[in-house]
Amino acid sequence: MEKNILITGGNGFIGSYLKNYLIEHGYQVIAPSSKECNVLEKEWFQEYAGSIYHVIHLAGKTFVPQSWTEPENFFDINLRGTLNIIQFCREYNIAMTYISAYIYGQPEKVPISESEKVNPNNPYAKSKYMAEE
Repeated sequence: MEKNILITGGNGFIGSYLKNYLIEHGYQVIAPSSKECNVLEKEWFQEYAGSIYHVIHLAGKTFVPQSWTEPENFFDINLRGTLNIIQFCREYNIAMTYISAYIYGQPEKVPISESEKVNPNNPYAKSKYMAEE
């Protein structure tokens, strides 16, 4: 069990690269598809309790134009879904990494430092920022 990692969103753009990297470095990676892994349904987490030591949470809604037309869906999945993952990790004492970078708005310079002012300028960015907080 010591090298079992669950990646939510493990079949997405970042997740697929991360999954391959971790496998190449000897980790056992569990990366359920979005059909198998609904972060709004707490029941699916339970099958992994006791078999993983780390969760990397990447799952979420990401298409910014869609966030303007479906903001409730973005807040539900990106905020409540993240809260469900946090509660699962807390209950089973599992380490968690949460990746969120699109919270700074239009950067004045790149690379963006974590000390830059946060300026979530669309519903997607706001949902990620709220989940991070």
